[in-house]
Amino acid sequence: MAGPSSPFSKQDRRLLWGSYGDWDLGKQEVWEYYYEDADKYQKLGRARGKADPNGTFTASPFAVSAIETKGA
Repeated sequence: MAGPSSPFSKQDRRLLWGSYGDWDLGKQEVWEYYYEDADKYQKLGRARGKADPNGTFTASPFAVSAIETKGA
């Protein structure tokens, strides 16, 4: 309920400001709370595996895990 005539907000603002409990996205029981399905998470993981295979830009475990792709 956002928009010019909304009683709550004139703008649609969304953000992820925090996490709950365990924040190790390397665990399926954790990432499934933050991503819609396994296909989407794995697609991001494959992209991550190509762009940052050694985890150079990973500040914490609260990041998509790199998935190695063959021929990369």
